[in-house]
Amino acid sequence: WWNSISGDVKDFKGYPEGKITPGGAAVRLLEKYPNMYADLSANSGLNAIKRDPETGRKFLIDYSHKLLFGTDTFGGSDKSSQSHFDFFNTIDLPENVKNKIFSENARSLLKLNSI
Repeated sequence: WWNSISGDVKDFKGYPEGKITPGGAAVRLLEKYPNMYADLSANSGLNAIKRDPETGRKFLIDYSHKLLFGTDTFGGSDKSSQSHFDFFNTIDLPENVKNKIFSENARSLLKLNSI
C-alpha cells in the first residue's frame, strides 16, 4: 500500500527511497473512496512520509481526515511508535492535523465520540 504513495513505483517489495512523484495509487484511492482510510503506524507508513519530508508533510495535511495511527502497545513501551512521534514533531504539523491522525479520526470512525 504505502509503496504506492508515489506514482513511479516499480518494485512493490521493501521500502522505496527518494522523492515522491504525483499519481500514486494510494492517493488516487483515498480521493476516490470516501470510506477508505490509511493507517500510518507500521514502519512502511513512516517510511512513505520520511522518504520525502516536504511532500510527506503536505500529504499528512491534505489527507489528515483519512489517516489513522493505531498501536496495541501502551505506556511508552513501543520504540517504533516513538520514532513516528519524533519524526512527526520535526515536520511542524499543525496541532489540528496531529489531533485528527492520532485521535479524532479513529474516535469518529469507531463512533467513540459519545463515550
